[in-house]
Amino acid sequence: MTDKIHIVLASDANYRPGLEVTRASILQSCSEPERLEWHIFDEGTLKSLNGIETFESYHTSRMTYLRLWLPELLPEVDRVVYSDVDTIWTRDVCELWDSVSDRCDEVSVCWVKDFEMAAKDAQAWFEKAGASVDVSRYGCAGVCLMNLRKMRQQGLSRRALALVEKCGGCPPLADQDILNAIYNNDCLMIPSCWNVILTHEPWREPAVYHIIGIGRHFHDAKPLAYPPQYMLWDCVRRMLKSFQCD
Repeated sequence: MTDKIHIVLASDANYRPGLEVTRASILQSCSEPERLEWHIFDEGTLKSLNGIETFESYHTSRMTYLRLWLPELLPEVDRVVYSDVDTIWTRDVCELWDSVSDRCDEVSVCWVKDFEMAAKDAQAWFEKAGASVDVSRYGCAGVCLMNLRKMRQQGLSRRALALVEKCGGCPPLADQDILNAIYNNDCLMIPSCWNVILTHEPWREPAVYHIIGIGRHFHDAKPLAYPPQYMLWDCVRRMLKSFQCD
């Protein structure tokens, strides 16, 4: 029997339109939608997370830190695909899952290499944390496969809290830097097409468009930044306006 693909999306009220577009794009590009198992969290979930108040708001929200508690929130799930909700999927999530899921058993996280500048911005924080981070293995957490079984064994949320307390605050890129501090030597790099950041790099055939920066403006009536990316998202939103996700 083909295994289920567990997908995690998380959004507060401001990001809700992005969540709808992301989920619809995953569904529409999926060859076997019956395999998908959805786990969708909102800001109400944060109230149940022990220690979340320790983390500083990131872009006026703490929602991004929720992924640090996923091993506890989904105690019966071994692996998930986590996707930010400022993404548009154009290729089959089954392809991603099936190509790396076996190897994901050997590591804690599978992700695309992020820009080295992002890792360097957090260098001072990494040094405080006592973490030796290889920038060639610094991953972007916006789209990733997470081995929750292994993370549960390691106590991810507890380790994350300890690092923030040790450093006297959160790093520049919030939970992404925290995950890199913990899993830099326990990760698998996947092809860049699965997380193409449109504001920084051209790509002929992205599997996932990651429109960073636009997410915090989803609730606005007009684009405040990245006009081409906003137009792309708005076009998809209009196309899916009548699409009802079950």
